Amino acid sequence: MPISSELDVVCNQTINQVLQQTAEMVRGAVDGDWVGVQKLESSRRLGLEKLVEIKENFSPERLGDLAEIIESNKQISALIVDAKSDLKLEQQELLRGRQATVSYQKVQEER
Repeated sequence: MPISSELDVVCNQTINQVLQQTAEMVRGAVDGDWVGVQKLESSRRLGLEKLVEIKENFSPERLGDLAEIIESNKQISALIVDAKSDLKLEQQELLRGRQATVSYQKVQEER
């Protein structure tokens, strides 16, 4: 098998793997499985680095797959922003609850 053919196979396998991992990351982000997303991102990063190394072997047909990865990254980023916002609101609610508890306890002690 010629070298360029071998690189084409590696390129296609790597793109397929990164696409699969990216799709799993989107599902994990939608489900709020941030530990799973982080684990997938670590292994996916290796595939993305490999793609950068062999970028000359991208076939024009696979460029759409790269665009899909980019769009999925945007979706994951938006889900991260939403999750951070939700966590901040939850943290504020917990703080208010603690403050109410402390206030209640003070009133009870004064009686």
